[in-house]
Parts: sequence; structure tokens; C-alpha cells
Amino acid sequence: MFGIFAALCIMVALLVLTSWVVDRLGLEARRPRGSRAPRSAPPPPDGGADR
Repeated sequence: MFGIFAALCIMVALLVLTSWVVDRLGLEARRPRGSRAPRSAPPPPDGGADR
């Protein structure tokens, strides 16, 4: 029984970690960093005026 609980905890931890990493990479990709900003990426539809 403990093995099932441990596996479930590990799966949840991996899911949270991967979602956090993807969120961090998405934020880094959306934030312009000078020459590192991708040229092919289209600007956001609202142009960032709401922030």
C-alpha cells in the first residue's frame, strides 16, 4: 500500500515540476531579451497594452 502512495506522490511531484518548468520557459520565451528574442515569434494580439 505504501508503494502505491509513494508512486502517486512521485507522479504528482513530477507533474507539478514539469508544469512549473514549462511555465518558466514560456515566460522566458514571451519576455523580450534584446537579441535573444526570437524574430519569428508573432507579437501578442493585445500588444501588451493591458499590463
